Amino acid sequence: MKNFISRPSTLSLAWFLLFFSAETFVQAAQAPAISVLSPLNTKANSPTRVASDAQGNTYVTDAAGGRLVILDAFNHVLLEGNELQSPLGIAVDHAGNIYLGEAGTGSVTIYDAQGLPMAQLGKGNGEFSLPNYIALDEGTSPTTVYVSDSPANALKVYQNGALIRTLGGPDSSSAKFDFPAGVWVNTNGNVFCADQNHTRILVFDRAGTFLRGFNMGPWNTPGFMGRPAGVTGDNQGRVFVTDTFQDFVKVFDEQGMLLSTFSGYGEESGQLRSPAGVALDPRGRLLVASPNNARL
Repeated sequence: MKNFISRPSTLSLAWFLLFFSAETFVQAAQAPAISVLSPLNTKANSPTRVASDAQGNTYVTDAAGGRLVILDAFNHVLLEGNELQSPLGIAVDHAGNIYLGEAGTGSVTIYDAQGLPMAQLGKGNGEFSLPNYIALDEGTSPTTVYVSDSPANALKVYQNGALIRTLGGPDSSSAKFDFPAGVWVNTNGNVFCADQNHTRILVFDRAGTFLRGFNMGPWNTPGFMGRPAGVTGDNQGRVFVTDTFQDFVKVFDEQGMLLSTFSGYGEESGQLRSPAGVALDPRGRLLVASPNNARL
């Protein structure tokens, strides 16, 4: 486990994020009102996953560049991690501890807020075929960590660093994954995971019981034949899913009803190319990592 602390004097992060703002609604989930905000264009190599913490700091993994960059709410670099092995999944808990997956080592390492390594999940290196996306459930004690191990077709669940169950794997009797991707946990502890090659979202409860699944939309809606990747949600009952194939963000309620679709392929303001990781920050901004273009 390496210490990734670096404090650069210039902003050299190679990644792109797309910022949207969503108005707050009450009662039943409604389609969000979307505004394209000023871009963060910081000369990315390949922004892949994104997370936000309670202070509004932004965490972005750059898989091709082997880097993790942490920015404050004013776009100033706080920390940099370099010489990482294809970093992918990223999550941050309320204490500021960072959970970072590396494809090159097949591991998830837990760092403290200063970037010092604390522990690894499971056996460490080689625990995962591909630690693609990470989500946390801090409503449990200890915190529950979800890691989508995509080539293994499994969503792996950890507490205190130990594997406690596997969801959707080859031995599952209810719902089997075909390349699980983005994962998000709502305030009730329900787990939403993108089942990429089946073009759907699967939902489990805290005990690992399969609750339901929903497709990316009817045949005549944008994104039906897409590839769901990143997943996040808000406290208004909305679930945001990136579609890496058709370059949309699709918005559902938590039961799977399609509320709206926005963005699309292109280089214009607010357009995307292969959107991947997605997160909501405390200011209500939706951050979308778009690896294949530099415009947000």
